[in-house]
Amino acid sequence: MESGEHGLVDSRTFISEEYGFSFDVPDGWILVEDSAESVYAYSPSTDALVAVEIDPDTSEFANAEVWQKFWWMAGTTWLDLDTYDLINYQPLSLEGGWVGWNYDEEFNRLDSEVRSKGAEQFLYKDGLGVRIYEEAPINHWDAEQESILQFLDSFVEPNITPPGAPQVGSPHCEQINTETLYFGTLFNDTASIGSEISIEILQLGCYLVGDFVLGDPDLFGSGAFHGVLNGSEIQFVVPGITNDAGVDLEFTGEVDEYGMDGTYIVPSNGQRGTWSLQPDVGTVFDIESTATPVPTLPPGSPPVTSTPVAGPTATPIPIPSGSIVRAFPTVEAVNGIGYVGPYRTSATKQLGGVEEHFFIFENGNALTPELVDSYSFDSFGTKVTFTLKPGIQFNAPRGYEYLDFGIFDAAEAVEWF
Repeated sequence: MESGEHGLVDSRTFISEEYGFSFDVPDGWILVEDSAESVYAYSPSTDALVAVEIDPDTSEFANAEVWQKFWWMAGTTWLDLDTYDLINYQPLSLEGGWVGWNYDEEFNRLDSEVRSKGAEQFLYKDGLGVRIYEEAPINHWDAEQESILQFLDSFVEPNITPPGAPQVGSPHCEQINTETLYFGTLFNDTASIGSEISIEILQLGCYLVGDFVLGDPDLFGSGAFHGVLNGSEIQFVVPGITNDAGVDLEFTGEVDEYGMDGTYIVPSNGQRGTWSLQPDVGTVFDIESTATPVPTLPPGSPPVTSTPVAGPTATPIPIPSGSIVRAFPTVEAVNGIGYVGPYRTSATKQLGGVEEHFFIFENGNALTPELVDSYSFDSFGTKVTFTLKPGIQFNAPRGYEYLDFGIFDAAEAVEWF
């Protein structure tokens, strides 16, 4: 079968005219070539699918590891998954100068009750990248194994001359806290519009890969990002090819113990603004971190661009530890708004959103328990003891259902207060 052909295939082999890669198409499967870089085949009877994506030039990524982690992260967020479970991850042993990685996974797409099983392979050689995907509804996965293995066993890598791995410098950085999400704000100065934002970070030496999420449904630009940390300077890009705005977002800024902030620009339209993020738990830098040499973004990397996001840069707030003793000469009735009253689960409540509170105002009672199971005052009316409801699970945000955020207990409450 030649490049550009599509339709029902009977034991034929697809050969890419431009890149030279090839594979056997299982009997009865439909082959579609979206472009020279994107080819897939699927079974109309079971919805099983295999796909090949070619990245002929990966120079925007610092190295192979950053490239493959970025595309794995993009796949878990870009496809609008409702749930995602990583079953297995392992490097692949390949010949001919190729390196590779395999991910086995299970997932549900949004608004679908069908549980699917899949696998991703990322192959890399001197700046040339190949992404291979297989998936099928979980109740058809075993039945389609022969067809999927036929595809994988017959696959032949591209035979073009690779562009060459990027040449990068050697900056220094410290290990940052990747065990927490980061939350903050973004403000688009051009359009005078802001949004809450959050990111999840993976650190590979001094390189960063992760997921950038805008909280405002009217703003676009959420997607996977990649970047570099050099000393206290941070820069990262949310490429338009994988975000929901379709344009690059470019972020630069500074990092300190309590957070990070800076500016961003959307090169395609000139919009710009500011952003700020703080860790949800702990501080940015891990204790006793070791400086590690790592390369900067290679020359010619696409500028990091952003869509209308950004909020006023927030002043980083140190998170204390230890005991807090508070004394009040007079205990008065509840006054004012919830932000300064007892109806809160954190000391700041800067982000808003869906929350539960220690108490709610209900039927004229300002101390109707919500998170609190019971409470009591001492005989002098100067001390109150709270007992929280047991087993309160932190809810995982969309796209991170596979992570366990733990239980909200007294230790969590004390940490925030």
